[in-house]
Amino acid sequence: MKKIFVLLVVLGLLNIASFAQVQIWSYFSDSGYLGVQVQEVTKENYSKYGLSSVQGVAVEEVIKDSPAAQAGIQAGDVIIRFNREEVTSVRKLRRLISEVAPDHQAKITVLRKGKEIEFTVTLGKKSEPQIENIRIPMPKLPERIEIPPIEPPLLPDYRDHVFVFRGANRRIGVEIMPLTKQLGEYFGVADGKGLLVTQVKPDSPAAKAGIRAGDVIVEVEGKQVSNFRDLVNAINSKDEGDVTITIVRDRNRQSFTLKPEKIKAERFYYPDESFENYKSIRREIL
Repeated sequence: MKKIFVLLVVLGLLNIASFAQVQIWSYFSDSGYLGVQVQEVTKENYSKYGLSSVQGVAVEEVIKDSPAAQAGIQAGDVIIRFNREEVTSVRKLRRLISEVAPDHQAKITVLRKGKEIEFTVTLGKKSEPQIENIRIPMPKLPERIEIPPIEPPLLPDYRDHVFVFRGANRRIGVEIMPLTKQLGEYFGVADGKGLLVTQVKPDSPAAKAGIRAGDVIVEVEGKQVSNFRDLVNAINSKDEGDVTITIVRDRNRQSFTLKPEKIKAERFYYPDESFENYKSIRREIL
Protein backbone atom coordinates (compact mmCIF):
# COMPACT_ATOMS: atom_id res chain seq x y z
CA MET A 1 0.00 0.00 0.00
CA LYS A 2 1.57 3.15 -1.13
CA LYS A 3 0.43 6.76 -1.36
CA ILE A 4 2.32 9.65 -2.90
CA PHE A 5 1.35 13.26 -2.26
CA VAL A 6 2.37 16.23 -4.34
CA LEU A 7 1.62 19.50 -2.52
CA LEU A 8 0.68 22.57 -4.51
CA VAL A 9 0.25 25.57 -2.19
CA VAL A 10 -1.82 28.45 -3.59
CA LEU A 11 -1.99 31.54 -1.37
CA GLY A 12 -5.35 33.29 -1.39
CA LEU A 13 -4.33 36.88 -2.07
CA LEU A 14 -7.92 37.94 -2.53
CA ASN A 15 -8.57 37.51 1.21
CA ILE A 16 -10.43 34.23 0.79
CA ALA A 17 -11.38 33.78 4.44
CA SER A 18 -7.72 34.10 5.39
CA PHE A 19 -6.94 30.58 4.22
CA ALA A 20 -4.35 29.19 1.86
CA GLN A 21 -5.67 26.43 -0.33
CA VAL A 22 -3.50 23.32 -0.51
CA GLN A 23 -4.27 20.90 -3.30
CA ILE A 24 -3.12 17.33 -2.82
CA TRP A 25 -2.87 14.93 -5.72
CA SER A 26 -3.41 11.53 -4.10
CA TYR A 27 -2.26 8.45 -5.97
CA PHE A 28 -3.69 5.28 -4.51
CA SER A 29 -2.65 1.68 -4.98
CA ASP A 30 -4.54 -0.86 -2.88
CA SER A 31 -5.12 1.65 -0.08
CA GLY A 32 -8.33 2.51 1.71
CA TYR A 33 -10.52 5.48 0.84
CA LEU A 34 -12.65 7.37 3.38
CA GLY A 35 -14.05 10.26 1.33
CA VAL A 36 -13.61 13.39 3.42
CA GLN A 37 -11.96 16.77 3.00
CA VAL A 38 -10.21 17.73 6.22
CA GLN A 39 -8.46 20.62 7.89
CA GLU A 40 -5.88 20.88 10.65
CA VAL A 41 -7.21 22.03 14.02
CA THR A 42 -5.10 24.92 15.32
CA LYS A 43 -5.02 27.50 18.10
CA GLU A 44 -6.72 29.92 15.74
CA ASN A 45 -9.72 27.76 14.79
CA TYR A 46 -10.33 25.10 17.47
CA SER A 47 -13.18 27.10 19.08
CA LYS A 48 -14.97 27.10 15.71
CA TYR A 49 -15.58 23.38 16.18
CA GLY A 50 -16.74 23.69 19.78
CA LEU A 51 -13.46 22.36 21.16
CA SER A 52 -11.84 23.47 24.41
CA SER A 53 -8.34 22.74 23.11
CA VAL A 54 -6.46 21.77 19.96
CA GLN A 55 -7.16 18.14 19.10
CA GLY A 56 -8.03 15.93 16.17
CA VAL A 57 -8.68 16.79 12.54
CA ALA A 58 -11.76 18.70 11.38
CA VAL A 59 -14.03 17.39 8.63
CA GLU A 60 -14.73 20.23 6.18
CA GLU A 61 -16.72 18.24 3.65
CA VAL A 62 -17.96 14.70 3.17
CA ILE A 63 -17.92 13.36 -0.39
CA LYS A 64 -21.36 12.24 -1.53
CA ASP A 65 -21.89 8.45 -1.43
CA SER A 66 -18.41 7.94 0.04
CA PRO A 67 -17.70 5.43 2.85
CA ALA A 68 -17.69 8.31 5.35
CA ALA A 69 -21.09 9.55 4.15
CA GLN A 70 -22.59 6.07 4.28
CA ALA A 71 -21.33 5.61 7.85
CA GLY A 72 -22.87 8.90 9.02
CA ILE A 73 -19.83 11.15 9.38
CA GLN A 74 -20.76 14.81 8.81
CA ALA A 75 -19.05 18.09 7.97
CA GLY A 76 -18.11 19.81 11.23
CA ASP A 77 -17.19 16.56 12.98
CA VAL A 78 -13.71 16.37 14.48
CA ILE A 79 -11.97 13.02 14.01
CA ILE A 80 -10.07 12.27 17.22
CA ARG A 81 -9.35 8.53 16.91
CA PHE A 82 -8.92 6.03 14.09
CA ASN A 83 -8.93 2.37 15.11
CA ARG A 84 -8.48 3.49 18.73
CA GLU A 85 -5.31 5.46 17.83
CA GLU A 86 -5.21 9.20 18.53
CA VAL A 87 -5.44 11.41 15.45
CA THR A 88 -3.18 14.44 15.89
CA SER A 89 -2.75 15.70 12.34
CA VAL A 90 -3.96 15.33 8.78
CA ARG A 91 -0.77 13.52 7.89
CA LYS A 92 -1.30 10.94 10.62
CA LEU A 93 -4.93 10.40 9.62
CA ARG A 94 -3.89 9.77 6.01
CA ARG A 95 -1.26 7.29 7.16
CA LEU A 96 -3.78 5.44 9.30
CA ILE A 97 -6.29 5.28 6.44
CA SER A 98 -3.60 4.02 4.04
CA GLU A 99 -2.84 1.14 6.40
CA VAL A 100 -6.36 -0.27 6.01
CA ALA A 101 -7.08 -2.19 2.85
CA PRO A 102 -10.22 -1.48 0.82
CA ASP A 103 -13.37 -3.33 1.91
CA HIS A 104 -12.00 -3.61 5.44
CA GLN A 105 -13.60 -1.93 8.42
CA ALA A 106 -12.17 0.80 10.65
CA LYS A 107 -13.41 2.36 13.89
CA ILE A 108 -13.55 6.15 13.67
CA THR A 109 -14.34 8.29 16.73
CA VAL A 110 -15.48 11.88 16.22
CA LEU A 111 -16.50 14.77 18.41
CA ARG A 112 -19.84 16.28 17.46
CA LYS A 113 -21.28 19.11 19.58
CA GLY A 114 -19.04 18.07 22.46
CA LYS A 115 -20.00 14.39 22.40
CA GLU A 116 -17.94 11.43 21.24
CA ILE A 117 -19.50 9.23 18.57
CA GLU A 118 -17.90 6.07 17.19
CA PHE A 119 -18.56 4.92 13.63
CA THR A 120 -17.72 1.65 11.93
CA VAL A 121 -16.67 2.48 8.39
CA THR A 122 -15.98 0.08 5.54
CA LEU A 123 -13.27 1.77 3.53
CA GLY A 124 -13.59 1.99 -0.22
CA LYS A 125 -11.00 1.86 -2.97
CA LYS A 126 -9.80 4.50 -5.40
CA SER A 127 -7.66 3.58 -8.33
CA GLU A 128 -7.88 6.97 -10.05
CA PRO A 129 -5.93 9.98 -8.84
CA GLN A 130 -8.07 12.76 -7.42
CA ILE A 131 -7.43 16.25 -6.14
CA GLU A 132 -8.38 16.59 -2.50
CA ASN A 133 -8.29 19.94 -0.73
CA ILE A 134 -7.02 20.89 2.67
CA ARG A 135 -7.47 24.47 3.89
CA ILE A 136 -4.66 25.67 6.08
CA PRO A 137 -5.24 28.82 8.18
CA MET A 138 -2.95 31.66 7.18
CA PRO A 139 -2.53 35.15 8.67
CA LYS A 140 -5.00 37.60 7.19
CA LEU A 141 -3.38 39.81 4.59
CA PRO A 142 -3.83 43.57 5.00
CA GLU A 143 -6.26 45.20 2.62
CA ARG A 144 -3.69 47.86 1.89
CA ILE A 145 0.06 47.54 1.95
CA GLU A 146 1.92 50.80 2.55
CA ILE A 147 5.20 51.05 0.68
CA PRO A 148 7.43 53.92 1.82
CA PRO A 149 8.77 56.21 -0.91
CA ILE A 150 12.24 55.37 -2.11
CA GLU A 151 14.56 58.11 -3.29
CA PRO A 152 17.56 56.90 -5.28
CA PRO A 153 20.81 58.61 -4.32
CA LEU A 154 22.06 61.29 -6.68
CA LEU A 155 25.55 59.83 -6.57
CA PRO A 156 26.85 56.75 -4.74
CA ASP A 157 28.16 57.64 -1.26
CA TYR A 158 27.84 61.39 -1.88
CA ARG A 159 24.16 61.92 -1.20
CA ASP A 160 24.71 64.15 1.83
CA HIS A 161 27.37 66.19 0.11
CA VAL A 162 26.21 66.79 -3.43
CA PHE A 163 22.83 68.32 -4.12
CA VAL A 164 21.24 70.02 -7.12
CA PHE A 165 18.76 72.78 -6.38
CA ARG A 166 16.01 73.57 -8.86
CA GLY A 167 13.52 76.39 -8.84
CA ALA A 168 15.10 78.50 -6.09
CA ASN A 169 14.85 82.27 -6.61
CA ARG A 170 16.66 83.80 -3.61
CA ARG A 171 20.09 83.31 -2.10
CA ILE A 172 22.21 84.69 0.71
CA GLY A 173 25.66 83.97 -0.78
CA VAL A 174 27.30 81.25 1.30
CA GLU A 175 28.94 77.91 0.69
CA ILE A 176 28.02 75.31 3.29
CA MET A 177 28.39 71.70 4.36
CA PRO A 178 26.29 69.58 6.73
CA LEU A 179 27.56 69.08 10.26
CA THR A 180 28.62 65.70 11.53
CA LYS A 181 28.24 64.73 15.17
CA GLN A 182 31.94 65.40 15.84
CA LEU A 183 31.84 68.76 14.05
CA GLY A 184 28.76 69.65 16.05
CA GLU A 185 30.61 68.97 19.30
CA TYR A 186 33.58 71.02 18.10
CA PHE A 187 31.50 74.06 17.11
CA GLY A 188 29.21 73.88 20.13
CA VAL A 189 26.09 72.49 18.46
CA ALA A 190 25.12 69.71 20.84
CA ASP A 191 22.65 67.86 18.63
CA GLY A 192 24.94 68.01 15.59
CA LYS A 193 22.20 69.55 13.43
CA GLY A 194 23.14 72.56 11.38
CA LEU A 195 25.09 73.79 8.36
CA LEU A 196 28.71 74.90 8.59
CA VAL A 197 29.54 78.00 6.54
CA THR A 198 32.76 77.26 4.65
CA GLN A 199 32.86 80.44 2.57
CA VAL A 200 30.96 83.72 2.29
CA LYS A 201 30.67 85.44 -1.08
CA PRO A 202 31.97 89.04 -0.98
CA ASP A 203 29.25 91.72 -1.03
CA SER A 204 26.55 89.07 -0.64
CA PRO A 205 23.59 89.51 1.74
CA ALA A 206 25.31 87.15 4.20
CA ALA A 207 28.57 89.12 4.08
CA LYS A 208 26.77 92.44 4.56
CA ALA A 209 24.87 91.04 7.55
CA GLY A 210 28.06 89.86 9.24
CA ILE A 211 27.91 86.12 8.71
CA ARG A 212 31.39 84.60 8.49
CA ALA A 213 33.05 81.34 7.50
CA GLY A 214 33.10 79.07 10.55
CA ASP A 215 29.60 80.08 11.64
CA VAL A 216 27.04 77.29 11.95
CA ILE A 217 23.56 78.08 10.64
CA VAL A 218 21.04 76.34 12.92
CA GLU A 219 17.77 78.16 12.23
CA VAL A 220 16.10 80.24 9.52
CA GLU A 221 12.91 82.09 10.41
CA GLY A 222 12.76 80.09 13.64
CA LYS A 223 12.87 76.72 11.86
CA GLN A 224 15.74 74.31 12.42
CA VAL A 225 17.86 73.54 9.37
CA SER A 226 20.09 70.51 9.11
CA ASN A 227 20.59 70.00 5.38
CA PHE A 228 20.77 71.90 2.11
CA ARG A 229 17.11 71.40 1.31
CA ASP A 230 15.99 72.83 4.67
CA LEU A 231 18.00 75.99 4.10
CA VAL A 232 16.86 76.54 0.53
CA ASN A 233 13.21 75.97 1.44
CA ALA A 234 13.44 78.32 4.41
CA ILE A 235 15.08 81.12 2.42
CA ASN A 236 12.50 80.76 -0.34
CA SER A 237 9.51 80.36 1.95
CA LYS A 238 8.54 83.91 1.01
CA ASP A 239 9.20 85.83 -2.18
CA GLU A 240 9.98 89.19 -0.61
CA GLY A 241 11.35 90.69 2.57
CA ASP A 242 13.94 89.92 5.20
CA VAL A 243 14.72 86.59 6.81
CA THR A 244 16.19 85.97 10.24
CA ILE A 245 19.11 83.56 10.39
CA THR A 246 20.36 82.13 13.68
CA ILE A 247 23.94 80.94 13.85
CA VAL A 248 26.30 79.49 16.45
CA ARG A 249 29.64 81.30 16.71
CA ASP A 250 32.18 80.52 19.41
CA ARG A 251 29.52 78.32 21.04
CA ASN A 252 27.13 81.25 21.35
CA ARG A 253 23.90 81.78 19.41
CA GLN A 254 23.43 84.97 17.39
CA SER A 255 20.71 86.11 15.01
CA PHE A 256 21.10 88.18 11.84
CA THR A 257 18.42 89.78 9.71
CA LEU A 258 19.17 90.03 6.01
CA LYS A 259 17.40 90.31 2.68
CA PRO A 260 18.25 87.49 0.25
CA GLU A 261 19.00 88.56 -3.30
CA LYS A 262 16.87 87.33 -6.16
CA ILE A 263 18.40 85.11 -8.83
CA LYS A 264 17.36 82.69 -11.51
CA ALA A 265 17.41 78.99 -10.74
CA GLU A 266 20.93 77.57 -11.00
CA ARG A 267 22.74 74.35 -10.34
CA PHE A 268 25.99 73.46 -8.65
CA TYR A 269 28.81 73.09 -11.10
CA TYR A 270 31.56 70.47 -10.99
CA PRO A 271 35.19 70.61 -12.09
CA ASP A 272 34.52 67.68 -14.42
CA GLU A 273 32.02 64.91 -14.96
CA SER A 274 34.30 62.18 -13.66
CA PHE A 275 34.15 63.53 -10.07
CA GLU A 276 37.84 62.77 -9.70
CA ASN A 277 38.30 66.21 -8.15
CA TYR A 278 35.39 65.80 -5.77
CA LYS A 279 37.02 67.87 -3.02
CA SER A 280 36.88 70.97 -5.19
CA ILE A 281 33.14 70.71 -5.95
CA ARG A 282 31.61 74.08 -5.18
CA ARG A 283 28.13 74.69 -3.90
CA GLU A 284 26.16 77.87 -3.39
CA ILE A 285 22.81 78.49 -1.82
CA LEU A 286 20.59 79.86 -4.57
